[in-house]
Amino acid sequence: MTTVLDEVLPTLVTTAADVGERSRSDAALGEISRRLLARSVAGAIAGGADPAVSALTTIAGAGDHPLLTGGAPVATPAAAAGIHAAAVTVGQCDDGLREAAGHPGLHAFGAAWSVGLTVDAALGDVLAAFATGWEAGARLGLLLGRPRTGIHPHGGWGTAAAAVATATILGGDLQAQEAAARAALSVALTGPDSTLVAGASTHYLLPALGTANGVTVGLLGLDLADTPVDAVSHFASVAHPRAAAAGGPDTPLLLQAYLKPLGLCAHTLTAWQVADDLRREGGADRVVGTHVRTYRAAAALAGSHGRTVLARRFSVPWAVAYGLSGRRPGPDDGDLAALAASVLIDHAPELDDGYPRGRPTRVDFHFDDGRTVARQAVVHLGDRERPLSDRAEIDVCAALLADGGRADLRAWLDELRRAPGDTPIRTLASRVSGDRTTTPDLEGRR
Repeated sequence: MTTVLDEVLPTLVTTAADVGERSRSDAALGEISRRLLARSVAGAIAGGADPAVSALTTIAGAGDHPLLTGGAPVATPAAAAGIHAAAVTVGQCDDGLREAAGHPGLHAFGAAWSVGLTVDAALGDVLAAFATGWEAGARLGLLLGRPRTGIHPHGGWGTAAAAVATATILGGDLQAQEAAARAALSVALTGPDSTLVAGASTHYLLPALGTANGVTVGLLGLDLADTPVDAVSHFASVAHPRAAAAGGPDTPLLLQAYLKPLGLCAHTLTAWQVADDLRREGGADRVVGTHVRTYRAAAALAGSHGRTVLARRFSVPWAVAYGLSGRRPGPDDGDLAALAASVLIDHAPELDDGYPRGRPTRVDFHFDDGRTVARQAVVHLGDRERPLSDRAEIDVCAALLADGGRADLRAWLDELRRAPGDTPIRTLASRVSGDRTTTPDLEGRR
């Protein structure tokens, strides 16, 4: 049985497709699409150094589909897309939309880049597919609302973002894009929040498998009549019990994206921001204790054990430690454990309504001379209200490339940001991963 949620989907997909097509000529949309794509590429290269990404590559099977991660080419474009999404998420330095409570970019990127290589698409086509998938995912996030308590959004509606991006890069029309979204939501994932709150090693599987599922659905090219008409309402009943009845504003959500200034869960970033601001003012080395009061989703990230780098990326205490020290997450930051352990976190219910308009956080810093300094933040550097400068964004991407052992690619990434839209994506990608992709069966469908 269909509901108003299902009836919204055709308009939602049409709007997303329009945003993607307009990104070819609209300066603002084109610029943000290139910025988000370049960030995703840098994030994938950085994440390639993670053992989890290497493990996924090993089991994916050898083939002709190249990776940005430094691993050997894999057997299918779906596997490549999933590995790219996993590589972005393990480093946590991605984009997102607060109001959608998720990250459409890593799902749409994995699909648009990997399938784009498969069909030898031009850069402009990859960017348009990325923008279309991003917009579709973000609007689904708005439509569906916050997930049910205990469910994480990765691999959920992001599966549809990947499917729509895939249908777009293959030249599919609006019906093909809607069919891809419907089918994707019928196989979307509903993984638990505990995969990240505990820093568990399975968290990366949600975006990896969700993206791979979305690409698989998109590659099937299903007829709209053969897809479930109640896909949106079904997924909402499983994962999003407070779904809305509208698909979002008329203006592109893509222009409202945020970019993280470093690799931390976004819910930790206002605590990091306050600590980083204090460090820049001077005196952070005299802080002996910190008390953070924040909204529910951020307060859940209170663990300070930090047994893995991934766990530290999902920890408010460690975010404060990074801010006060001026350090970035990495395998050699264990000496910050005592600083992280000195951070106390409380849930402040009065701040709950401030999210997702912002990420309200109040912090008291206690100094060794008995003073207490109170600070607060609602947004972080990289939010649309406090955007990163071009220089700062380039520096963030350079740091990611260095994390992946590819500092030599800085000029190449700058070229990717500026290359003409008719540049073959294989020409660009071959400088990183080699051009070994040949799949004429898919090329014939474009």
